[in-house]
Amino acid sequence: EAIAYATTDTPDIWVERYGQQAFTVHNWSNVAQNFTLTIDLTALAQKDKELNITESIRGETVTFTLRNDGTLQINGHLDPGRTAVYWLATP
Repeated sequence: EAIAYATTDTPDIWVERYGQQAFTVHNWSNVAQNFTLTIDLTALAQKDKELNITESIRGETVTFTLRNDGTLQINGHLDPGRTAVYWLATP
């Protein structure tokens, strides 16, 4: 998708969206980076607040924060040159 409706707070961590459920983040820097991924659920017309989020590279369920402004936030960490894929799914 051309418009991700998602951002990170770290310039070297880039985000792309695939459909309504998959978000990839990639660390383009030469050092490990902590980041916060913010996804605009309102812009994605995601009304269901009951979500399960899985990071598919490691196969782990991740914790997240739903904010009153309609955004979802995930805190993460990526080593240099690494990618993570977050899948949003309703239970």
